[in-house]
Amino acid sequence: MVTYSAFVISIVAALISMVCYGFVDFIPAFMVKRENQVKLAYWNSLIGALVLALIGIFFFRFPNLSNYDILLLIVASFASTVGLVSFFKGMKEGYVSIIVPISSSWSIIVAIVGIAFLFEAITHAQLYGILLVIIGTLLVSFKWTDLKRLELTTVAEGVKYALFAMLSWGVTFALVGILSKSVGWLWSVTLVLFGSFLILFVYSFLTHTDISFPRKITKTFSVYVVLDTIAFLMYGIGTNYGYLSIVGPITASAPLISLLLARLVLNERLETNAKIGVLAIMLGIILVAL
Repeated sequence: MVTYSAFVISIVAALISMVCYGFVDFIPAFMVKRENQVKLAYWNSLIGALVLALIGIFFFRFPNLSNYDILLLIVASFASTVGLVSFFKGMKEGYVSIIVPISSSWSIIVAIVGIAFLFEAITHAQLYGILLVIIGTLLVSFKWTDLKRLELTTVAEGVKYALFAMLSWGVTFALVGILSKSVGWLWSVTLVLFGSFLILFVYSFLTHTDISFPRKITKTFSVYVVLDTIAFLMYGIGTNYGYLSIVGPITASAPLISLLLARLVLNERLETNAKIGVLAIMLGIILVAL
């Protein structure tokens, strides 16, 4: 039974998480124009892992990892790396108003994995949510004239990277969900971020990619990392004090903040079919989170 005070704390935490994630999804629109995607993903993973590790050391016991846990962590780390780099790449090429809703639809992949491999039951609302995300993605990915003629060969800029991010993050969070039962939610994410950092470090070494600290955007990147950390912690607090069925959909509404910022700051304008598609995706994300 959740008390009234705990319920209020969970709602406030969820709202803070939603707003922070909204800014976190929007800020890369400025960063990717001045730094390469691998560098940004590298430092995001490293700093995130260090911050969460410090929290884990003081407040959580480090888990005993089985060989199965290690295998899942490796796969999740690779998926997380692909997702983050793809998201940054998509933000560089496409509209925030399109890239963010699609990449944020990773929850439908988690739902599908849960149904297919964990034999979890799915509600009618979640099924409708998955269908809405699929329809919405089609609407934002192509021009209306191409959709009417079924000429689905020219995809909107950045959409393919947004889809890679959606699929990769879906696998990542599905595996984190499985790992959280044995490893714990905080250490699962921490170890996945650390694994992503190692993968990017090896990649940069083999390809001679520059991964020096992004000094050109120090302030912007610092704000990005701080907000990302706050968003994650607030989500954890929200689910700890309240109901996941309430905290989840509130947090899942974060793209609304990103879309508002894209409209106000970047003055992005979408075709009618894309607007309908974005609304469908947003509604779908919320339904899947129920």
